[in-house]
Amino acid sequence: MKLMQWMLDVIQFVSEGALEIFTDTDNYPEVGFQPYTGEVYSQWTEG
Repeated sequence: MKLMQWMLDVIQFVSEGALEIFTDTDNYPEVGFQPYTGEVYSQWTEG
């Protein structure tokens, strides 16, 4: 009986994690997604 409850707990734990990862939620602020607008460094530095 304990084994069955343990297995159900594991399945619930994994499925809740998967739902949290793959659920479509917008976690962006109300101003919207702000892409990077800086300049890309185009020269490599010799180290």
